[in-house]
Amino acid sequence: MPDTIPIETETNPPPQEIKKLEYRAKPSIINSLHKAGILSTPLRDEALKRVQQPLNWLYWSNRFLLFVGAALILTGIVFFFAFNWEKMGKFIKFILVETGIIVSIITAWKLGLEKITGKVFLLSASILVGVFLAVFGQVYQTGADSYELFVGWSILILGWVLISKFTALWITWLTILNIAVYLYWDQILVPHDITTFTTLLVTLSILNTAALVFAFLGRFKKIEWLDSTWHYRLILASILFFLSLGAIQFIVEERESSVILLLLFVAAIVGTYWFFRYRSRDMAALTLSAFASTAVFLTFIGHLILNERDNDTSISIRLFIFGLIVIGVCSGVVYLLHRLAKEPVGEHHDS
Repeated sequence: MPDTIPIETETNPPPQEIKKLEYRAKPSIINSLHKAGILSTPLRDEALKRVQQPLNWLYWSNRFLLFVGAALILTGIVFFFAFNWEKMGKFIKFILVETGIIVSIITAWKLGLEKITGKVFLLSASILVGVFLAVFGQVYQTGADSYELFVGWSILILGWVLISKFTALWITWLTILNIAVYLYWDQILVPHDITTFTTLLVTLSILNTAALVFAFLGRFKKIEWLDSTWHYRLILASILFFLSLGAIQFIVEERESSVILLLLFVAAIVGTYWFFRYRSRDMAALTLSAFASTAVFLTFIGHLILNERDNDTSISIRLFIFGLIVIGVCSGVVYLLHRLAKEPVGEHHDS
């Protein structure tokens, strides 16, 4: 597939004046060039034929079924241990889990990490490592806190994460790390009154922001396994979720310690809007930002309207007014997103 798409011009410029496009050919870029009037309809259709491979739906359905099948098998293994725990001896428990890990690793090695099936088997082995640690802790009653299991889990599979170059395994590792941070806060820091919920939200936001920066550095450097979009959208959603919780806490509980989360939330919304509109166009990311902003704004309005207790008639009227505001705000957000989606993407935008 060629790196560039031919563009119609009235005159043929000298070769030295032709600028090579720095973006991989994608249907979204081709459609944007067509909307901007750079590509004619016949040329757009021809370019789409080259970019869109035949039976694309079959390719994605195969991947989807592969992941679903692996997830169902791993879920079945976990529930098998949970249901038959009392009936199995120590030897059987460890043999089953270790056999699953060894078989998954050997299969991944035989298939090769260049293939998606090999990567999925390595992901399965990584999940089974967590199952093994849980079984070990239950059999020998080590007395370790839950956070230690997740910390050990993340350390043990880190090497596989690095060599696999597999986005799903990296996201799984990042999820394990997030859970470890939460459990450490809940089991160690909170009982000793060392920290607050605000500190947890700030820590998780910083952790996931670092992951988001890493994801985009990989995209800009054309690292293939980071070239997809679903993973950074998922990370962005987690960041906005944590900061939204902090902003809502500041509004509802009026905690002064949460003001930093409110400021971080505003900065995140502004930064997301600027980056994903003007630098790396992504309507899904803008929609996530709009959804988070709407949730916090409506919480603020609802707190103002419904906070005061009065007679039932007054409450009913205020609820009715708040319902109208919700409809109006949501409609306005949808209208603005629709307008943004219609805007042509400039050639400096990454799609």
